[in-house]
Amino acid sequence: MKKILLAGLFITGSLLTQAQFRVGIKGGLNFSDQARKDAGHSVTTKMHTELHAGVVGDVKIWKSIYLQPAIMYSRKGATHKSASFADTKIKMNYVELPLNIVYKKELMFGTVFAGGGPVIGYGFGGEMVQNGQSKKLYSDDIKNFGHEDISANLLAGIELNNGLFSSVSYQKGFRDIYKTDNVKIRNNSVSVSVGYYLNRKHR
Repeated sequence: MKKILLAGLFITGSLLTQAQFRVGIKGGLNFSDQARKDAGHSVTTKMHTELHAGVVGDVKIWKSIYLQPAIMYSRKGATHKSASFADTKIKMNYVELPLNIVYKKELMFGTVFAGGGPVIGYGFGGEMVQNGQSKKLYSDDIKNFGHEDISANLLAGIELNNGLFSSVSYQKGFRDIYKTDNVKIRNNSVSVSVGYYLNRKHR
């Protein structure tokens, strides 16, 4: 998985530097939650509001179809609640590589777009807070969380003629990020983003 992520970073970074690509920056809010299945306890989760930011590319591949790779920092997590244990807050840092294919419709003011694609993520830090005590994830204190994450992304948005854009996306995790037999956790989130393309639109 690490090799795939590194290869994806290299390829995405190379694509973003090509002359035919538009390159932009974007950031916004994640409304992050975690789907949990627990064989021993009844557990509910509470959504967190977190941040994301990164670099996005945009290139036409055929008629109105565009490829949009990105390199993103994304914060995720949730609060896990149960009568069997104290509330547990989980906050996780990810480097993510979305690879979206979008359809664009030209309008007078700019374009509207919609699409989706896979997302590869790698967790590199975070914390778990319970009873006022904070423990670092991916450390000797908390070893059960896996670094790798795989998800699918759906998005829609508007881009103005001046390069400003905004979008809403839904990301559903498919990989169990908690490495035990009786507990399974998957990331899910809704994100709202704003951004700006640094170079002109494709002609």
